[in-house]
Amino acid sequence: MLRQDVIDAVSARQFHIYPVQTNDECVELLTGWDSGERDAGGQFPPGSINGRIFRHLMDFADQRRPFSSRSEQSDME
Repeated sequence: MLRQDVIDAVSARQFHIYPVQTNDECVELLTGWDSGERDAGGQFPPGSINGRIFRHLMDFADQRRPFSSRSEQSDME
């Protein structure tokens, strides 16, 4: 149940309520950008929000990989 002040603000067009079902819908509403869905090969469209997030996560993983290898090597010595 919404408070009366929120209902009044919506009626006065000072506030908007958008029903969404997924996080991707929220992202699209907040950013105005396509969130992007995986294709048959598991890839997101490059310019989409999800594509950009995925690329950054893969970059972080690639940057961490050398440190992981050093740590495993020192454990073996």
